[in-house]
Amino acid sequence: MCSKSARRIVLSCMILAAPLTLGARSPVARRASPVDSVALFEDRVAAYVALHNQCVRRLRGDDADRDSSGGPTFRQTLADSIRLARQGARPGDILCPAVAPRILQLVRADLAARERLEQEAILAEVPQVPVRVNDCYPAGAPLATTPPRLLLRLPPLAPELQYRFLGRTLILLDVDAGLIVDLLQDALPRHP
Repeated sequence: MCSKSARRIVLSCMILAAPLTLGARSPVARRASPVDSVALFEDRVAAYVALHNQCVRRLRGDDADRDSSGGPTFRQTLADSIRLARQGARPGDILCPAVAPRILQLVRADLAARERLEQEAILAEVPQVPVRVNDCYPAGAPLATTPPRLLLRLPPLAPELQYRFLGRTLILLDVDAGLIVDLLQDALPRHP
């Protein structure tokens, strides 16, 4: 990622990411209603997807960086571009404080409504690794399935993103880049 075209890609992605990052840091003037908080979350998801798509278009349109002789894969290059565009990303940028409590409540209520053996099966399949925003999903770690009933209750995501669990943390995973976009700590109980 040292060529001029790669720097242009990163710069354009950073410019596109500015509204996402700046909006995430602004204080909330009033308490958001559940509908407002979901709308805010959807706006942040849409802004992230716009950034993602901008980086994809730039990378695919840049023939000079295409290398089939052992260079970085498209997935790695996309993850690097998004990571650089979101250098200041922090937990809560997308899973913002207005929607995070509601999402945590949905996750915990779903798990509590399940029988003990089903709870244990869900928790046993979750990889136990440290989690940070802008890290790649751990290589070789299984993608624990988010229970379908829970997915129906959570705010919907664009196809570029998925809800997943790592450790006790709920993450937003960029599917194409394999990148942890945001996270909510302590979403799951401690596994015995």
